[in-house]
Amino acid sequence: MVASPTGANSHNQIQVTIPAGQGVNVPVVINCNGQTNLASETPSFSYFAPFITSQVSNGYSTSGGSITLNGTNFGLAPQVLLNGIPTTLQPGNTHASITYNVPAGSGTNIQVRVAVAGQLSNTGYSFNYPSPAISSIAASSLSTRGGTEVTINGTNLGPASAAGINVNGIPVSALYSSSGHTSLKFILPPGEGAARALTVSTGGQSSPIFNFNYDAPFISRVIPSIVETGTSPIAIITGANFGLTGIVLVNGIPAPVSFYSHDHITCTLPPSASPGTANVEVVSAGRPSNTATFDYVCPADFNNDGSVDFFDYLDFVAAFSTPC
Repeated sequence: MVASPTGANSHNQIQVTIPAGQGVNVPVVINCNGQTNLASETPSFSYFAPFITSQVSNGYSTSGGSITLNGTNFGLAPQVLLNGIPTTLQPGNTHASITYNVPAGSGTNIQVRVAVAGQLSNTGYSFNYPSPAISSIAASSLSTRGGTEVTINGTNLGPASAAGINVNGIPVSALYSSSGHTSLKFILPPGEGAARALTVSTGGQSSPIFNFNYDAPFISRVIPSIVETGTSPIAIITGANFGLTGIVLVNGIPAPVSFYSHDHITCTLPPSASPGTANVEVVSAGRPSNTATFDYVCPADFNNDGSVDFFDYLDFVAAFSTPC
């Protein structure tokens, strides 16, 4: 850099205008008719350190954006450090204004400083990435058995590598995130019930709770469909979305359960003294299924004497005080 003398100079004093520049301990070499001062006599000076006075967001999210810094002494080739890591700058920066690119990321209190030729700007400036938010979910089903791929739609959901998904207290891994951080995919864990809590967290920030419902229990069949009065047979109930736990109600009365799964229940049917249709429901996490039915019928050979006759009727009436 060449500084032009200004003002009234003399043999022992020169006034110069310092050109635009940056750095510390910048040497001053005086050239007079081809002669320069000795290296041991070379004075130096330092430019002022960069100083940030304000920052203005141009719009950013966890997928990126930009922020403009205003201040002084940003120099000729500044760097913007975010938590000590350099980021890229946009063109058109000046000594008083820099616009830098906010990289994709997440978190809070991201420290912002300007570095110029070994000098760091003042502290006290930082920014927070926006918190994640869920707007909706999409899936082919929300089976209590789990295993379904679910898409979370929202904003600032972060990259999949940094996103934590929690399904009603169960942490699950994100499989994929969109480039704009507006969707995440995960595999639904087994569960049951309505108003289950779903959250996404990234960079120490968590979304508000988004409630969703597992599919309601559904009975497709009760085996057997015909039960003799006075007996308590083992029954098999088939269907879907019975959940992790539940109860079987036969005409509103709980039936003892010996096996329970998402699509198969084994229980003992209560005896009935009279014929008729019985209603069956499965209740899982407070959610009732559809109503299925089976029929109580009079026993063909009630007294087990090897023949079906009028005595079966009389013995039934004697046993239950009810005609069949």
